[in-house]
Amino acid sequence: MSKLDNFVSRLNKAKRTGKDSWIACCPAHQDKNPSMTIKEVQEGMLLVHCFAGCSITDIVGAIGMDLSDLMPDRVADEVRKPSKIPFNARDVLECIKSDATLLCVFISDTVNNKQITASDAANAYKAAARIVAATQMGGVE
Repeated sequence: MSKLDNFVSRLNKAKRTGKDSWIACCPAHQDKNPSMTIKEVQEGMLLVHCFAGCSITDIVGAIGMDLSDLMPDRVADEVRKPSKIPFNARDVLECIKSDATLLCVFISDTVNNKQITASDAANAYKAAARIVAATQMGGVE
């Protein structure tokens, strides 16, 4: 079961609105009409937004999931030898975009005094470290 299918299966009144897009009732508040959007983007990352203002941590917590359940599985945490073939710039930018999105969600939740779990913080630190590593590999100081 994909991350999207797993997530959507836990929601009320979920309805497909596009190829990888859904609307549903938000599980983090008393929601009678769908007020939350779900979209699967590159590499299986799920973007979730409640128009009533619920935080992503409240949403995933309400259905027994964790923020990491919305992120693609990464092999990047494994220690590997550097590739002799240079990375494609587009691929590097896509990875940075993914990590920057994660950091934006983390920063937004922090600024809005949302509860941050240790897992959320660990994911943010890993994302920041990957961005720094990518810039160092590209010769950016």
